[in-house]
Amino acid sequence: MAIESTNDSNSVFNINRNAIHGHNEVFIQDVSKFDTKVMVGRDPYTRLYSAFIDKYFLLGKLGRLLKKAVDAGPYIKDGNTCGYNVTFNQFLDDVMKTALSGGELDEHIVPVSDLCDVCRIKYDMLSRQETLNRDTLYLLRKVNLTATKQTAIQEAISPKGIKHTIHSLIAAHLSDYATYREDCPSRVLHMEKVWTTLQIQGYVNKDVLYPKQTVENLREYKADKITSIILRGIESRPMTKEEKTQQRAMFVRHAYEEVNEESIMKIQAVFMKDFRFLNYDLTPPHKR
Repeated sequence: MAIESTNDSNSVFNINRNAIHGHNEVFIQDVSKFDTKVMVGRDPYTRLYSAFIDKYFLLGKLGRLLKKAVDAGPYIKDGNTCGYNVTFNQFLDDVMKTALSGGELDEHIVPVSDLCDVCRIKYDMLSRQETLNRDTLYLLRKVNLTATKQTAIQEAISPKGIKHTIHSLIAAHLSDYATYREDCPSRVLHMEKVWTTLQIQGYVNKDVLYPKQTVENLREYKADKITSIILRGIESRPMTKEEKTQQRAMFVRHAYEEVNEESIMKIQAVFMKDFRFLNYDLTPPHKR
């Protein structure tokens, strides 16, 4: 959207990320040999944990379905209720059972090599989520853009563009909150879970406490106000790029410490093409 935009390319990155899904969707059968084809992959272990946090720990259809499947109760903390009391292990068991029985997985969980049909399509560029900003800058240099547009996009995906990133995330979370409000009577606990998610994703320092009282005092539960609160939290204990990477890795490592060897072997079997095709380490995060 930023590349094709005729207006301010920077403003595109402020859009609710849910609204981006399906924009100018291109089906694989419509791709021609003249198109520049880029595939973005991600470490399968990290991708699975990220999907769990985003779609099951927070609010959404997938979390609701898993809660029903495992007969779990609601997520409760300090007397407040929001979301589904499902664990990462329950999520992995459900995903692996579906995959190994030939069932259909949600697109957020399907191996990228299958989703992107790597056996049939010759990609011009392979990118990894872990180096996505750097890879994107490389791609932008290959695309015929004006200097102004290229600079605007580079600024938006740089650390300086954090306001756009957070606002987009928060707008999406509030959209899910509005849709699944019946699963979350407490907006204070909802935002606490979002705060935890932002710590897991490396945006907010893990040592910065959730500003519960500030959220309780909000008259309007809107993206602009929530974004301002989160940005203050980020600025109170800023992290270097290396510290953000280390914090994300710590959360992933802790999550897999609770996963048994049988589940690890199933993950490796289901995602073997991703591991091999994008040269990811088969060793689980807690053993690296």
